[in-house]
Amino acid sequence: MREQEKFSSFMDFLSRVDLRKVNKRVIESLIKCGSFDSMGYKRRQLTECCEAAMEEAQRKQKQKISNQASFFDDLDDSGAATESGLGSYAIPDLPEWDRKELLSIEKETLGFYISGHPLYGFADKLKFVTNTDSSSLTTKRDKDTIAIAGVVSSLSERTTKRKDIMCNVVLEDLLGSVSIIFWADTYKKYYDLLHADEPVVIQGTIDIGDESLKVIAQEVISLAKALENPFKQIRFMIEVDKISPDSIVSFSTAIKKYRGKYDSYIHIINEKSETIVYLGDDL
Repeated sequence: MREQEKFSSFMDFLSRVDLRKVNKRVIESLIKCGSFDSMGYKRRQLTECCEAAMEEAQRKQKQKISNQASFFDDLDDSGAATESGLGSYAIPDLPEWDRKELLSIEKETLGFYISGHPLYGFADKLKFVTNTDSSSLTTKRDKDTIAIAGVVSSLSERTTKRKDIMCNVVLEDLLGSVSIIFWADTYKKYYDLLHADEPVVIQGTIDIGDESLKVIAQEVISLAKALENPFKQIRFMIEVDKISPDSIVSFSTAIKKYRGKYDSYIHIINEKSETIVYLGDDL
Protein backbone atom coordinates (compact mmCIF):
# COMPACT_ATOMS: atom_id res chain seq x y z
CA MET A 1 0.00 0.00 0.00
CA ARG A 2 1.42 3.38 -1.04
CA GLU A 3 2.11 5.69 1.87
CA GLN A 4 0.35 9.05 1.52
CA GLU A 5 2.27 12.26 2.10
CA LYS A 6 0.95 14.33 5.00
CA PHE A 7 -0.64 17.71 4.37
CA SER A 8 1.87 20.44 5.14
CA SER A 9 -0.63 23.31 5.41
CA PHE A 10 -4.25 24.29 4.95
CA MET A 11 -3.57 25.50 1.40
CA ASP A 12 -1.72 22.27 0.67
CA PHE A 13 -4.84 20.40 1.78
CA LEU A 14 -7.07 22.50 -0.48
CA SER A 15 -4.72 22.01 -3.43
CA ARG A 16 -4.78 18.21 -3.14
CA VAL A 17 -8.43 17.40 -2.40
CA ASP A 18 -11.05 17.35 -5.14
CA LEU A 19 -12.99 20.54 -4.46
CA ARG A 20 -15.68 19.40 -6.86
CA LYS A 21 -16.58 16.72 -4.31
CA VAL A 22 -15.51 18.33 -1.03
CA ASN A 23 -17.66 21.42 -0.53
CA LYS A 24 -17.33 24.46 1.72
CA ARG A 25 -19.64 23.06 4.38
CA VAL A 26 -17.47 19.95 4.81
CA ILE A 27 -14.26 21.96 5.06
CA GLU A 28 -15.77 24.42 7.55
CA SER A 29 -16.90 21.48 9.70
CA LEU A 30 -13.35 20.08 9.66
CA ILE A 31 -12.04 23.48 10.73
CA LYS A 32 -14.56 23.94 13.53
CA CYS A 33 -13.89 20.53 15.07
CA GLY A 34 -10.13 21.17 15.16
CA SER A 35 -8.82 19.11 12.22
CA PHE A 36 -6.21 21.73 11.34
CA ASP A 37 -5.21 22.70 14.90
CA SER A 38 -2.04 20.60 14.71
CA MET A 39 -0.82 22.73 11.80
CA GLY A 40 -0.79 25.80 14.02
CA TYR A 41 -3.90 27.49 12.69
CA LYS A 42 -6.67 29.09 14.69
CA ARG A 43 -10.19 27.91 13.91
CA ARG A 44 -11.60 31.40 13.52
CA GLN A 45 -8.70 32.30 11.23
CA LEU A 46 -9.46 29.48 8.79
CA THR A 47 -13.24 29.83 9.03
CA GLU A 48 -13.17 33.48 8.00
CA CYS A 49 -10.85 32.94 5.05
CA CYS A 50 -12.22 29.55 3.97
CA GLU A 51 -14.26 30.80 1.03
CA ALA A 52 -11.47 32.96 -0.41
CA ALA A 53 -8.89 30.18 0.08
CA MET A 54 -11.13 27.67 -1.69
CA GLU A 55 -11.66 30.02 -4.62
CA GLU A 56 -7.89 30.40 -5.01
CA ALA A 57 -7.40 26.62 -4.74
CA GLN A 58 -10.13 25.96 -7.31
CA ARG A 59 -8.55 28.44 -9.70
CA LYS A 60 -5.19 26.70 -9.40
CA GLN A 61 -6.75 23.28 -9.86
CA LYS A 62 -8.52 24.38 -13.02
CA GLN A 63 -5.25 25.75 -14.40
CA LYS A 64 -3.58 22.40 -13.85
CA ILE A 65 -6.42 20.45 -15.41
CA SER A 66 -6.40 22.65 -18.54
CA ASN A 67 -2.59 22.55 -18.72
CA GLN A 68 -2.44 26.32 -18.56
CA ALA A 69 -0.25 26.59 -15.49
CA SER A 70 2.59 28.99 -15.93
CA PHE A 71 6.29 28.26 -15.53
CA PHE A 72 6.14 29.84 -12.10
CA ASP A 73 3.26 27.57 -11.11
CA ASP A 74 5.52 24.64 -11.96
CA LEU A 75 8.13 26.10 -9.64
CA ASP A 76 5.45 26.38 -6.96
CA ASP A 77 4.47 22.74 -7.45
CA SER A 78 8.06 21.67 -6.91
CA GLY A 79 8.08 23.43 -3.58
CA ALA A 80 9.98 26.59 -4.48
CA ALA A 81 7.06 28.70 -3.28
CA THR A 82 5.16 28.48 -0.04
CA GLU A 83 1.83 26.75 0.60
CA SER A 84 2.40 24.04 -2.08
CA GLY A 85 1.72 26.06 -5.18
CA LEU A 86 -0.74 28.39 -3.52
CA GLY A 87 1.69 30.88 -2.05
CA SER A 88 -0.14 33.69 -3.78
CA TYR A 89 -2.85 33.47 -1.12
CA ALA A 90 -1.83 34.53 2.37
CA ILE A 91 -4.02 33.34 5.23
CA PRO A 92 -4.72 36.33 7.48
CA ASP A 93 -3.64 36.13 11.12
CA LEU A 94 -6.71 36.59 13.32
CA PRO A 95 -7.23 36.02 17.07
CA GLU A 96 -9.05 32.87 18.12
CA TRP A 97 -12.64 32.85 19.32
CA ASP A 98 -12.95 33.10 23.10
CA ARG A 99 -13.20 29.77 24.90
CA LYS A 100 -16.95 29.95 25.39
CA GLU A 101 -17.63 30.50 21.69
CA LEU A 102 -15.01 27.92 20.67
CA LEU A 103 -16.66 25.21 22.76
CA SER A 104 -20.14 26.24 21.61
CA ILE A 105 -19.13 25.92 17.94
CA GLU A 106 -17.41 22.61 18.65
CA LYS A 107 -20.54 21.23 20.32
CA GLU A 108 -22.76 22.51 17.50
CA THR A 109 -20.53 20.86 14.89
CA LEU A 110 -19.85 17.51 16.58
CA GLY A 111 -22.64 17.15 19.11
CA PHE A 112 -20.11 16.89 21.97
CA TYR A 113 -17.04 18.66 23.38
CA ILE A 114 -13.52 17.45 22.57
CA SER A 115 -11.16 20.23 23.67
CA GLY A 116 -12.73 21.00 27.03
CA HIS A 117 -15.97 21.41 28.91
CA PRO A 118 -17.71 24.63 30.02
CA LEU A 119 -17.62 23.39 33.63
CA TYR A 120 -13.86 22.79 33.81
CA GLY A 121 -13.18 26.35 34.91
CA PHE A 122 -15.65 25.96 37.79
CA ALA A 123 -14.73 22.44 38.91
CA ASP A 124 -13.23 23.46 42.26
CA LYS A 125 -16.18 25.75 43.08
CA LEU A 126 -19.14 23.51 42.25
CA LYS A 127 -19.24 22.12 45.79
CA PHE A 128 -20.33 25.54 47.05
CA VAL A 129 -23.55 25.59 45.01
CA THR A 130 -24.43 21.92 44.45
CA ASN A 131 -25.09 18.87 46.59
CA THR A 132 -24.97 16.18 43.91
CA ASP A 133 -23.80 15.31 40.40
CA SER A 134 -24.92 12.89 37.70
CA SER A 135 -22.89 10.02 39.15
CA SER A 136 -24.27 10.24 42.70
CA LEU A 137 -27.89 11.05 41.89
CA THR A 138 -29.02 7.45 42.44
CA THR A 139 -27.95 7.64 46.10
CA LYS A 140 -30.63 10.24 46.82
CA ARG A 141 -33.94 9.39 48.47
CA ASP A 142 -37.49 10.16 47.37
CA LYS A 143 -38.45 13.83 47.92
CA ASP A 144 -34.83 14.90 48.53
CA THR A 145 -33.99 18.41 47.34
CA ILE A 146 -31.00 18.46 45.03
CA ALA A 147 -28.90 21.14 43.34
CA ILE A 148 -26.89 20.11 40.29
CA ALA A 149 -24.77 22.13 37.87
CA GLY A 150 -24.17 21.55 34.18
CA VAL A 151 -24.84 22.66 30.62
CA VAL A 152 -28.06 21.95 28.78
CA SER A 153 -27.26 19.23 26.25
CA SER A 154 -30.73 18.89 24.73
CA LEU A 155 -34.34 19.95 25.22
CA SER A 156 -37.42 17.96 24.25
CA GLU A 157 -40.65 19.96 24.41
CA ARG A 158 -44.07 18.36 24.75
CA THR A 159 -47.57 19.80 24.64
CA THR A 160 -49.75 18.91 27.61
CA LYS A 161 -53.48 18.21 27.53
CA ARG A 162 -54.03 21.82 28.57
CA LYS A 163 -52.01 22.96 25.51
CA ASP A 164 -49.13 24.15 27.68
CA ILE A 165 -45.48 23.39 26.83
CA MET A 166 -43.48 21.27 29.25
CA CYS A 167 -39.93 20.13 28.60
CA ASN A 168 -37.53 17.30 29.30
CA VAL A 169 -34.03 18.78 29.72
CA VAL A 170 -30.83 16.74 29.55
CA LEU A 171 -28.20 18.39 31.75
CA GLU A 172 -24.58 17.42 31.18
CA ASP A 173 -21.95 17.77 33.89
CA LEU A 174 -18.33 16.59 34.15
CA LEU A 175 -19.30 13.00 35.01
CA GLY A 176 -22.28 12.30 32.76
CA SER A 177 -25.79 13.56 32.18
CA VAL A 178 -29.19 13.59 33.87
CA SER A 179 -32.72 14.06 32.56
CA ILE A 180 -34.77 16.73 34.37
CA ILE A 181 -38.50 17.36 33.97
CA PHE A 182 -39.72 20.94 33.69
CA TRP A 183 -43.46 21.32 34.13
CA ALA A 184 -45.03 24.02 31.98
CA ASP A 185 -45.00 26.87 34.52
CA THR A 186 -41.39 26.24 35.52
CA TYR A 187 -40.26 25.85 31.92
CA LYS A 188 -41.92 29.12 30.94
CA LYS A 189 -40.31 30.94 33.88
CA TYR A 190 -36.78 29.75 33.11
CA TYR A 191 -37.06 29.42 29.32
CA ASP A 192 -34.44 32.07 28.53
CA LEU A 193 -31.85 30.62 30.93
CA LEU A 194 -32.29 27.11 29.54
CA HIS A 195 -31.77 28.34 25.98
CA ALA A 196 -28.81 30.63 26.74
CA ASP A 197 -25.94 28.11 26.29
CA GLU A 198 -24.64 29.03 29.75
CA PRO A 199 -23.76 26.64 32.60
CA VAL A 200 -26.63 26.59 35.08
CA VAL A 201 -27.51 25.30 38.52
CA ILE A 202 -30.85 23.50 38.66
CA GLN A 203 -32.60 22.88 41.97
CA GLY A 204 -35.25 20.20 42.05
CA THR A 205 -36.75 17.29 43.94
CA ILE A 206 -36.25 13.57 43.56
CA ASP A 207 -39.27 11.55 42.50
CA ILE A 208 -38.71 7.81 42.78
CA GLY A 209 -41.55 6.04 41.02
CA ASP A 210 -42.19 2.41 40.20
CA GLU A 211 -40.03 2.46 37.08
CA SER A 212 -37.20 4.97 37.56
CA LEU A 213 -35.80 7.96 39.40
CA LYS A 214 -36.94 11.36 38.11
CA VAL A 215 -35.82 14.89 38.88
CA ILE A 216 -38.55 17.55 38.92
CA ALA A 217 -37.14 21.05 38.41
CA GLN A 218 -38.07 23.89 40.76
CA GLU A 219 -35.55 26.67 40.16
CA VAL A 220 -32.77 27.57 37.72
CA ILE A 221 -29.95 30.08 38.10
CA SER A 222 -26.88 30.71 35.97
CA LEU A 223 -23.77 29.13 37.49
CA ALA A 224 -21.87 32.42 37.30
CA LYS A 225 -24.58 34.20 39.29
CA ALA A 226 -24.85 31.37 41.81
CA LEU A 227 -21.13 31.60 42.51
CA GLU A 228 -21.37 35.32 43.22
CA ASN A 229 -23.12 34.44 46.47
CA PRO A 230 -22.56 30.73 47.10
CA PHE A 231 -23.01 30.79 50.87
CA LYS A 232 -26.41 30.57 52.56
CA GLN A 233 -25.45 30.24 56.22
CA ILE A 234 -22.61 30.76 58.67
CA ARG A 235 -22.07 28.24 61.46
CA PHE A 236 -19.70 28.75 64.39
CA MET A 237 -18.50 25.55 66.06
CA ILE A 238 -17.73 25.96 69.79
CA GLU A 239 -16.28 23.13 71.87
CA VAL A 240 -17.14 23.91 75.50
CA ASP A 241 -14.07 22.28 76.97
CA LYS A 242 -11.75 24.41 74.82
CA ILE A 243 -13.19 27.90 75.24
CA SER A 244 -13.55 30.25 78.24
CA PRO A 245 -16.52 32.47 79.20
CA ASP A 246 -14.41 35.55 78.38
CA SER A 247 -13.87 34.24 74.87
CA ILE A 248 -17.62 33.80 74.43
CA VAL A 249 -18.15 37.43 75.40
CA SER A 250 -15.46 38.58 72.95
CA PHE A 251 -17.03 36.46 70.24
CA SER A 252 -20.46 37.97 70.91
CA THR A 253 -19.02 41.49 70.68
CA ALA A 254 -17.25 40.71 67.40
CA ILE A 255 -20.26 39.30 65.55
CA LYS A 256 -22.40 42.25 66.66
CA LYS A 257 -19.78 44.66 65.32
CA TYR A 258 -19.30 42.86 61.98
CA ARG A 259 -22.81 41.99 60.92
CA GLY A 260 -23.33 40.15 57.63
CA LYS A 261 -26.17 39.06 55.38
CA TYR A 262 -26.22 35.33 56.16
CA ASP A 263 -28.25 33.40 58.70
CA SER A 264 -25.90 32.53 61.56
CA TYR A 265 -25.84 29.65 64.04
CA ILE A 266 -23.68 28.62 66.97
CA HIS A 267 -23.05 24.91 67.55
CA ILE A 268 -22.26 24.30 71.23
CA ILE A 269 -20.55 20.94 71.44
CA ASN A 270 -19.55 18.81 74.41
CA GLU A 271 -18.75 15.13 74.77
CA LYS A 272 -22.39 14.06 74.98
CA SER A 273 -24.40 16.46 72.86
CA GLU A 274 -24.55 19.30 70.35
CA THR A 275 -26.85 22.30 70.84
CA ILE A 276 -27.60 24.55 67.86
CA VAL A 277 -28.56 28.17 68.58
CA TYR A 278 -29.92 30.49 65.86
CA LEU A 279 -28.48 33.97 66.32
CA GLY A 280 -31.60 35.78 65.11
CA ASP A 281 -32.51 38.06 62.23
CA ASP A 282 -30.43 40.95 63.60
CA LEU A 283 -27.22 38.93 63.23
